[in-house]
Amino acid sequence: MKTNTRSLLAFGLALLFASCSGEISLPDDAKGTAEAIISNLSENKPEVVWSALPESYRKDANEVARSAIATIDADVYDKVLGILKKANKVLAEKKEYILKNETVNALAGNKDKLSDDWDNFTDLLDILLDSELGSYDSAKNIDLGDLLANTGGDLMDKLAAISALSDEDKWKKEFVAKMNAVKVEEVSTSGEEAVLRITDPDGEVEEQTWVKVEDKWIPKELQAGWKDGVAKAKEEIKEMETTKVEDKAKVMLVLNMVDGVLEQLDQAKSQEEFEAALKGIFNLVGNF
Repeated sequence: MKTNTRSLLAFGLALLFASCSGEISLPDDAKGTAEAIISNLSENKPEVVWSALPESYRKDANEVARSAIATIDADVYDKVLGILKKANKVLAEKKEYILKNETVNALAGNKDKLSDDWDNFTDLLDILLDSELGSYDSAKNIDLGDLLANTGGDLMDKLAAISALSDEDKWKKEFVAKMNAVKVEEVSTSGEEAVLRITDPDGEVEEQTWVKVEDKWIPKELQAGWKDGVAKAKEEIKEMETTKVEDKAKVMLVLNMVDGVLEQLDQAKSQEEFEAALKGIFNLVGNF
């Protein structure tokens, strides 16, 4: 299908590993559930995904996420997050110095647009860094529901606001418009199985089978692949556990060097001081 209606519906259900605990009341039928997922996503309410998932699926998703985070060394995790936060602070507060850098000027096209995009990027990064992922203590016990409830909608709202600044406004004219243009019809239903006819914005038609699992209606395709998908994720996590940082001291040494250079950039009070600190980054990169 040209716009791949399956991907529009799967987009919502595929967010299960970044879903949220805010509950949205869903109709007790496959057609109503599919329509609710589409309409709520178009309104920047990703919590509908969590509401549409069976309870056991939510448990699996949280278990996989927590296990993955547990494979990361706590000190390394927090150091990396600290570096990212400091880097974003530098990007936001030292933007003027950065945009005056010769290399940046040579690469920049529309400088006004670059300046606007710069601010939008740092805003998006702030949202992520202020989330439950912003420290190891909160991340190791993360509830994916809470993550999107507190962060997902903010990210979608910000992306929509950024898109609205341009004449194209692709978020509204493409993502939202296409979501709202999808038509869902019930072909048949029998007990805990239903067949839906999905018509995408280009008029392409596809039939999907949905099944009821733990009082939730989900695509049969999702149900069929769920257990294997979770099992595969757990296997990959076990492999990650065997490749944990073997020489933590060396990793922390490198991270502390990066942190030190960022600190110099943060403390720069003039273009000259900033340029000198920037050379430190280039020299650091050149040594690896």
